[in-house]
Amino acid sequence: MAAPRIFVSSTCYDLRYIRENLKFFTKNLGYEPVLSEEGAVFYNPSLHVQDACLAEVPTCQLFMLIIGGRFGSEFKGSDKSITNHEYLEAVRAKIPIFALVEKAVHDQYYLYIANRSNKQLDASKIRYPSVDFIKIFDFISSVQGEVVNNALFPFSDFEGMQGYLRQQMPVWRAQYPGVEEMRVAVMGCVVNGPGESKHANIGISLPGSGETPVAPVFVDGVKTVTLKGERIAEDFQRLVDDYVADHYGRAGKCAAEQAPHPGNESARATG
Repeated sequence: MAAPRIFVSSTCYDLRYIRENLKFFTKNLGYEPVLSEEGAVFYNPSLHVQDACLAEVPTCQLFMLIIGGRFGSEFKGSDKSITNHEYLEAVRAKIPIFALVEKAVHDQYYLYIANRSNKQLDASKIRYPSVDFIKIFDFISSVQGEVVNNALFPFSDFEGMQGYLRQQMPVWRAQYPGVEEMRVAVMGCVVNGPGESKHANIGISLPGSGETPVAPVFVDGVKTVTLKGERIAEDFQRLVDDYVADHYGRAGKCAAEQAPHPGNESARATG
């Protein structure tokens, strides 16, 4: 049975120890953590590295957002951070989100909110010792401003974070029951890839560098479509989203359980 995949989104350098602890913590619970620094993101040679990270988000079953005191790098052509864009992609894909924020940043966020409309102060000159850029506070506001999936948990150390996650992680299974058994194959070879993809619930064989952008897609062992052009990744994301909604949503679960599957091979292969 495939392990559910958890995309861990945060700045890397300042939160590297938190990310390392999360890697082992989630593995011990039977999940597959997806961290860019661990090589878990498939970097399609036809995509910018930032777009490749965004393309990985919808392939996961849960999104874990960690907000610390560093803004990080801006996403290309945007004034928002890369982490912010990863979060927005998870919102778009309607993936369950667990959002956590360092307590010192969270406390100073409310100081920022209290003073930003104070006409007697120049809010732009207020310094907040726990953050390097006040746009972090705008990011927090956007998370809390969502109509649903907007909980934000402040943490002081990893022990507190760990306790919260132990309590919350089972919740997402209720949203898409059985999705932890879904097998997705993303292969990097159009020669051997189709054979591997046939053994997944949904699989794609991507072209190599310099090859014609053509990618056959297999759903439950049957070739259903061949994607072409420069938007193969985006088109495949939509197919995966549709498959999850049809087979693992409350209405589609029974039909998915009754359908035979051609193989029992492991979850997600790269090659």
